[in-house]
Parts: sequence; structure tokens; C-alpha cells
Amino acid sequence: MSLAALLLLVAGMAAVQAVTAPVAAAAPPLVLEGKDCYLLAPSVEILSSHARDLTLDQVRNPPWSTRFHTALETPTLRLGINHGPVWLRFRLKEISGKPPYFLELDSSQIQYVDAYLAQAGTSAQSQPSFREYFTGNARPVDSRPVDFRTFVLPLPPDMPPQEYSYIRLFNSGALVVRPYIWSQAGLEDRLSHDSYFFGIIFGVLLAMMLTNLFFYTTLRDRAYLYYVAYILSVIFFEMSLYGQWDVWFKLAPAINQRAAWVASGMMAALATMFTRSFLHTRLLAPKADNALMVFAGLGILEIGLALVGSLDMVSITAHVLGLLGPVLAIGVGVVALRKGQSSARYFL
Repeated sequence: MSLAALLLLVAGMAAVQAVTAPVAAAAPPLVLEGKDCYLLAPSVEILSSHARDLTLDQVRNPPWSTRFHTALETPTLRLGINHGPVWLRFRLKEISGKPPYFLELDSSQIQYVDAYLAQAGTSAQSQPSFREYFTGNARPVDSRPVDFRTFVLPLPPDMPPQEYSYIRLFNSGALVVRPYIWSQAGLEDRLSHDSYFFGIIFGVLLAMMLTNLFFYTTLRDRAYLYYVAYILSVIFFEMSLYGQWDVWFKLAPAINQRAAWVASGMMAALATMFTRSFLHTRLLAPKADNALMVFAGLGILEIGLALVGSLDMVSITAHVLGLLGPVLAIGVGVVALRKGQSSARYFL
């Protein structure tokens, strides 16, 4: 490669990096002017660092304070998989609001949430202090100031608009969160609507489970029993994924963090057993049946990895199964249909 071509390549790579690099600019403060709900992400600045021991004083001062950048995506912050904590900072400016206000981090899957919320000093000359919260699903459930499946933090009154508030997030998996600011009335509506929504979801799943349990007791077809067990695993998964498991049962954090992965492995294994029984693959398509047995084994492996606490490996296994599962089910259904299995039509 000639020198000119090499320089051109380097210049092109630099241009791409410049286009995709985060914008190192201050986000405007969020103005509270009487609404019940505000999307906070446009007013958030982000600092990602491999240094796990950064303190609040360090991120408030150079050089770290100059490394914050505005969010590339809003209203949901997709912060990816990080080997260190992610710091968020924001400012609020109240004009004609409806205090008290609450900050919600709309995600139940954050292991550590350390919040430092600016509050006014005792005098005009004094330094601002911070109201602190330390919560997350790797900490006891009673560390949450509001008993809810996501993380809701009451904001101090009269937050100084010139002063940043800070949130430190850490997760072993992907960090995806949508932050909101709620008024008291808005939060009450949010909690009420959330209860109704998940009540409908769990009610439909329970009705499906009871219907198939009735079919099993009437027809004695084992496929219906597998489907009942599968729906139970789906309910378990939904509860653990969306946070109801944590706040309803208040178990130890180590159990709560493993619950979603155990449920995911159960779903994979039981869905496979239902498919085998419903399509009769052991008799009609032995090769497809072998593939299903391997998939079920991977589901059991996921359960084992979760129980021993290998969360990084179980995350990889769960995502692989999630990608392969629908493809395998459709493929096996097509094979069974070509073999003349009539139930494959309903399956597909």
C-alpha cells in the first residue's frame, strides 16, 4: 500500500470516528413547568469508564467532569455492556411545578444504582449537599425507597438548577434504561396503570394454563401437560424479568438475580418437550427430535449456570437459545408437516 493510500485510509477512519463520537456538550436542564411526566434522557449527560472506584468528588471535577457527553439515543438510554460503571448527570429547573417529584429508572434489571441528588445548601454561600440512595437488584429490596418493580427515587425539594445530580449505574449485562421525572399525581397514575397492565398479562397466561390443564385432564395427552408447565415458566420469567418477583417475594439478592435466567432455561427446555410431544417427532422425524433434545439440554445447562452464579456465561447461553429457538421450532414444524403430521398445521 502506498503512503498516499495509507494516509487516505487513516483520514477516512478518523472522519468516521468523528461522526460517530459522542457529543461532548452540556445538556440543557430539564424545566419542570406543571406536567405530571417528563422524559429525562434529553437532559442527561453520560460518562463511561473502566475505573470502578471513581468517587462523586472525582466525577464532579476535572478531568472526569469534562468527559461527560450528551446521550446519543433518547428517550431510552442504551448504554450497552460495560466493564465499569456508567455515570449519569442531569440538572432540573422548577418554574411552576407540582412537588414532590420522583425520578424513575424504568428498568428492573440494574444491579447497582447509586444516586446523589443535589439539594439546596443551608445558606446562599454554602456548598450544595446531596441526598443519597443506594439500591439495585443486587441489594436488598428494602433499599428501594418506593416499593415498586423499577427504581423510583424521591427528589429533594428546591433542587439547585445550576448543580448537577449524579447517578452511578453498574450491571454485568447490558444497561438499558428510560429515565422519567414524575409528579406525585403522575407517579400514582403510573403505578396504577402498571398494576392493571400486568394484571391483564398474568390473567391471560393463567387462563391459558387452566384451559390446557382442563384439556389434559380430559384427553390425557401429555403435550397439554408440557404446555401447562411451559406457561408456568413463562409466568415465572415475566415476573423475574419485570421485577415483580423481587418486590413480591423479597428474597435474597443472589436468588433474585438468578431467577430470570433459571426461568429462561426452564422455558427453553419445556417448550422443547411440548414440541416433541405435540409433533410426535420421536417417531416421525428422529433427526429433528435429536436436535430438539440438544436444545433442551442447552436449556438445562442454562439453569445450571444460573444456579452456580455464572451470570456472564448464562447470559450468552440465553441469548443464543433465544435466537435459535424460533428457527428450530419453525424448521421442526415444517418437517413434521411434510411427514403428514396434522397437528403441525396448528403448531405453525
